[in-house]
Amino acid sequence: MRVAIIAKSDQLNSDDLQDKPITIKVTKVSISESADQKVSINYEGDNGKPYKPCKSMCRVLVEAWGGEGAEYIGRSMTLFRDKDVTWAGMKVGGIRISHMSDIKGTLNMSLTSTRGKKSGYQVEPLKVAPVKSVNVVPDATVEKIIGFGEAAAAKGVAAYTAWLAPLDAKTKENIKHKHKEWSAMAREADKNKEEDIPL
Repeated sequence: MRVAIIAKSDQLNSDDLQDKPITIKVTKVSISESADQKVSINYEGDNGKPYKPCKSMCRVLVEAWGGEGAEYIGRSMTLFRDKDVTWAGMKVGGIRISHMSDIKGTLNMSLTSTRGKKSGYQVEPLKVAPVKSVNVVPDATVEKIIGFGEAAAAKGVAAYTAWLAPLDAKTKENIKHKHKEWSAMAREADKNKEEDIPL
């Protein structure tokens, strides 16, 4: 049934959140001086429908993350449908922010709710799962990766296996031509350990 209630629009609509809130990760922030909604926030999986925050939510974003949109990239926030948002005296619903990453604690603000009237608004910190780290930094060159692999293999099979296991598929493909050589090196290192008799 969710497919049947998706709003036809070039932006994320409050009706899109009728089912449940969503948490988005920002990929791009664009500013248009001519549009009524000047800010467009693209996010992972937006399907060409960016989030265009209203002025009140723009104030929340600036208060929480600062005035440089480029710094928002990679950060996350949870959006929900507030059915009590009014326009032209009618309740039409609107998109609001409930949680944001990269804030130290609860954010309390005073926002305009109706003409000439303000009310309190609160945003809670969003806990984002940490990215699992691997032994190779993302921008490492193939040469550096090979250096790490050789060093691990020189310590034996256990050390080489522990280094190899968390590597992503792309990295493993880049070192595939060295795997046989390193495996033999690791086995040889273990053999030498067995033959090494301490004084």
